[in-house]
Amino acid sequence: MQMDLFSTAVTQNAVVIPFPIDRQAAKIRAAARELSARDFTAGRRFWAAHAKAVRRELRQAGLSSKEIDTRMAKYTAAVSRLIKQPETGTPNDAA
Repeated sequence: MQMDLFSTAVTQNAVVIPFPIDRQAAKIRAAARELSARDFTAGRRFWAAHAKAVRRELRQAGLSSKEIDTRMAKYTAAVSRLIKQPETGTPNDAA
C-alpha cells in the first residue's frame, strides 16, 4: 500500500539556506560593471540602493543582522576585487 504523503500534518517547516552572495559571480560582475560605468557620486548612489536591496533579500531569507553584515562584507570585498582586477576570471572563486 502506498503512503499518502498529503494526509499527514506538517510538523516542521523547511529551513532555507541562501546561497552565499559573495559566491554569486553573475551578481558580482553586474554590480562591478554598474559601478565601473558611473562616476564616483553616481556610483555611491547606486551602491547604496543596491546594498539596501541585497540586505532586504537576505533579511527576507531569514538571516540575522550579524549574518547579513558578514555576508555583505564578503560581497563588497568580492565586488571591489573585481573592479580593481577586471581581467581575472571569476571573483573570489565564485560559482
